[in-house]
Amino acid sequence: MEKEGVFTLRSLDDAVAIKAYGGKVSKAIVVGGGLLGLETAKALRTVGLEVTVVEFLAHLLPRQLDVEGASVLQSLLEAQGLRIVTGAETESILGDACVRGIQMRDGRAIDADLVVFSTGIRPEIKLAKAAGLRVNRGVVVNHRLQTSVEGIFAAGDAAEFEGRVYGIIPPSVDQARVAAANMVAPDSAVYAGTLPSTTLEVAGAEVTTLGEALVEGEEYTILRQVDMRAGKYRKLVLRDKRMVGAILLNDSGSGPIKRLVEQKRDVSGHINQLGDDRFDLNALQ
Repeated sequence: MEKEGVFTLRSLDDAVAIKAYGGKVSKAIVVGGGLLGLETAKALRTVGLEVTVVEFLAHLLPRQLDVEGASVLQSLLEAQGLRIVTGAETESILGDACVRGIQMRDGRAIDADLVVFSTGIRPEIKLAKAAGLRVNRGVVVNHRLQTSVEGIFAAGDAAEFEGRVYGIIPPSVDQARVAAANMVAPDSAVYAGTLPSTTLEVAGAEVTTLGEALVEGEEYTILRQVDMRAGKYRKLVLRDKRMVGAILLNDSGSGPIKRLVEQKRDVSGHINQLGDDRFDLNALQ
C-alpha cells in the first residue's frame, strides 16, 4: 500500500493527487465496485486512462442492486470503456517502489500504473474505545441512540445499530433526530432502523433503491423488467399484495413507485401491468 501510485480517496487533497498522478500514466485499477469506486473509475476514464474495476463480490453496487440490475449497469459501464472484473479478491500490489499492477488470489494479474482503493468506510472508534464505550465495527448504540455509557450518544457513520453501520446520509439524519430528542428529553424517541431509500447518480446512470429491494423468500413476489439495450431495469417487490421495495435503473417511473412503496399500497389488481413502462403508475395513487 505504501508504493508510489497507490491511493485512497478520502479528501480533496487525495482527489487532486490522483488527478495529477493520472496525468502521467496510462492504466489504472479501482479496487471496489461501490458508488465511490465507480465514480472514480468513470472520472479516470474521462481523462483518458484505461481503467479496470475490481470488485470482491459477485456484482457491482451490492448494497443497491441485485444480480440482474448490476448486469445492466455493468453493460452500460463497459460501453463507456470500463473493464469490470467481479468476484475477484486482491491479494497483493505488484511493483517495487512504484505500483505495476495487482495480483489476485485466483492467480490472475492486472497491469496498472495507478491503483485506487475504494472498499467502503470504517468508523473512527479510537476515542470511543479509549473512553470505555462499547465498540464493534462502530460505536454500539441502543434504540435511543445511547451508547454503553449513560449520557453519551452516537449517530451517523460512527454509530452501529443492531450490528449495522449504514454509512449513508438518510439514516444519519434519522439517528441524529432521535439522539437529539433523547438528549433533550430522555426516553422521548425511539429509533427502529431506517428503510433504505436512495437515489444515486452512478457514472451517468440513475440508480434508485427503495425499501425491501434485496430480500428473498417465498413470501415475496418479484416483478422484473430488463431492457439491456436501453440500459433500463425495473424490479418491484410485493409482499401480501403490497409494494414494499423496488430497484430502478434509468427508470422514469421512480416518483410514483417511491410513493407506492412508502404507502405500501395494495397493487394486486394491477400486477400484470406493473412491468409495462407504458402503464400510468399515477393511476394507483
